[in-house]
Amino acid sequence: MTDFLPYSDIFMIFQIVTIFLVGTILLFTVKAYRIMKETFLLTFMVGFILLEISVAFVLLNRLFGQTAIIYHITFLIQAVLQTAAFAFIALSYYFRNRNLSIRRIITFVFILVGVLSISVVFFFSFTTTTTLSVWRPTISIYMYSINLVILLYIIYNIYVTTFSKAKKRTQILSDVLIPLGFITLTIGQILWVYWGFTDTNISLLLANLLFAIGIGFLSASLLRIWRNR
Repeated sequence: MTDFLPYSDIFMIFQIVTIFLVGTILLFTVKAYRIMKETFLLTFMVGFILLEISVAFVLLNRLFGQTAIIYHITFLIQAVLQTAAFAFIALSYYFRNRNLSIRRIITFVFILVGVLSISVVFFFSFTTTTTLSVWRPTISIYMYSINLVILLYIIYNIYVTTFSKAKKRTQILSDVLIPLGFITLTIGQILWVYWGFTDTNISLLLANLLFAIGIGFLSASLLRIWRNR
């Protein structure tokens, strides 16, 4: 049996707050898409839907992770979904000024669903609790490391499109929340990687705290943009 980690109540508060904040971002994204009709916003939306689901799996881990198989499976699915979420968010920045068809977005989604389905069937069919306890940390470290690379790409893209051009000081200040949010998420991912190596409770707690703060910065930036429209 795997006992609840310490700080379980705090963990659940972080996850509930994060779910609310991600939902806020999704709400603003839907509103923006209805007005702008830009297809890159759809990939942004898919990314945050996946992020919402990944956070829900961390909450499920806190609620039902007392058995080893559920503990490892929920964290494993969370890691894969989080990587897929950041990949779709990065795609939205990549395709922001490029031609992106809805058919291509659907193709990306089908590829993701196929990979996730095969992975889930494999892990439930051929793995044991012992195998999961060995492979879950290794796979998670790879996933969190990939997340770091993706987040660094997003930060670079934001720098190129936002801060490399001459702008008024007030406009730069209004834009700073978005990179601040992704930088905070990046620091959190470093702690997720550290947790994968060490399995220390405090690193996981801080990683979830920074994740919630980073999402908070992003939701605040979208709220600011929406109010200034």
